[in-house]
Amino acid sequence: MNSDTAPWKSDWSEHGEISRGGQGIVTELRSLTEPTRRAVLKQILPRWKDDPQARQRLQHEAEILSKLHELGARVPKLIDSFMKHDSVEPFLLMEFIHGVRFDEWLKSQAPVKIQQAVTITRAIAETIELCHKHKIGHRDIKPSNIILKGGDNSSPYVLDFGISFDSRQTMILIREGEMFWNEFIILPECQDLAGGHRDLRSDITALVGVFFSCLTGKPPIVLRDATDQAPHQRYEKLVTSAATTVQEGERLM
Repeated sequence: MNSDTAPWKSDWSEHGEISRGGQGIVTELRSLTEPTRRAVLKQILPRWKDDPQARQRLQHEAEILSKLHELGARVPKLIDSFMKHDSVEPFLLMEFIHGVRFDEWLKSQAPVKIQQAVTITRAIAETIELCHKHKIGHRDIKPSNIILKGGDNSSPYVLDFGISFDSRQTMILIREGEMFWNEFIILPECQDLAGGHRDLRSDITALVGVFFSCLTGKPPIVLRDATDQAPHQRYEKLVTSAATTVQEGERLM
């Protein structure tokens, strides 16, 4: 169906692009009857709009948002979606969260005091904890996906569940070898999103990265130790080191 017949067009008008990713575009909408009322529209980029996996992923995001909002998580409320209509291009219509985007806030405020960093991180952790309690992994936690509602540090909302997963599902909504880029923190298990690499603990590591950014004003990007080893390489190095030590000990005997 032509986008001119999209159901949201009868109540809303487009008011500028908010963000654009590898597969989706997010636009601000204004109510035609209440100019001060806003909403957020998420659509699949034109080149992906007929792709079955892209459509399934958007449907999956809608289902997760609805579930989490009902549970009381700080996530945008889903207002409408293409699943409620016949023969329309994929879209999600969501609540507009009035506030300050966390990455923009960090640019002007970081480094912040430890107590303030703890308040923000703990509040984000509450949403992540609720997600994990219900086996949902966000997989893209970063400052640009967090908004401080009303500018309140104790009320951060988590956005963009586009590559989230429900660990109880067997369907993997990706193509073989497909990768997603998170410019905030690079975790090995989040590079290739195949089912075997899905891990709820990735969100915890990313959350620690958020805390790190609060304290330093810098993104962690790649977590490396003093010997320049990435997290997934350290175990291999320890095993190699231990084997070498044993071999040297045997030669001395």
